[in-house]
Amino acid sequence: MDRATEAVRRVREAIGDHMQMMVDVWALDAAAFAVEAAHAFAPFDPGWFEEPIAGERLDDMAESRRQISMPIVTGERQIGLHHFGAALEKQAADIFSPNIVGVGGLLDFLDIARQAEAHDVLIAPHCWNSTLVGAAAMVHTCAVLPNALIGEYFPQYGCVLRDPWQNRHDGHGRPGCARRCARPVCCHG
Repeated sequence: MDRATEAVRRVREAIGDHMQMMVDVWALDAAAFAVEAAHAFAPFDPGWFEEPIAGERLDDMAESRRQISMPIVTGERQIGLHHFGAALEKQAADIFSPNIVGVGGLLDFLDIARQAEAHDVLIAPHCWNSTLVGAAAMVHTCAVLPNALIGEYFPQYGCVLRDPWQNRHDGHGRPGCARRCARPVCCHG
């Protein structure tokens, strides 16, 4: 725990107080350990605590949420509507991070977002594996969702785009729907 807390402290020190920091622990094994970690990280003011418990363990996630003051995020590895409905029923998270490609596409993503909105749960989509089509769909879908907080985008994958979304100065995206590839990325066979 000391090493992890020191890592969070160093990140906060490096970025200062002007930038939001999110902490992702990627599914700790024990709910008690997740709560301990959240309390250790709290002095460094994380914007959220992502995947403190495996998303399938909704009872443990809900119990942890009741003991943790920072927003809890889950959903990046879950698929389909059932998981998100059950998470809402158990009040297991403050923010959902569905992957628009992984949950079944645009319609299921919209259903998840609408259900979440009805329960005052925010949407911050996960989008690591689908930079071109999936990321474009995610960014533009979030633009019309009242409960969209942020969308995840990995700039290292932007090298395949001639005009990537990210504004290098503040990390916010630029408007526009279409993206052009910088080089051929698909093969015909």
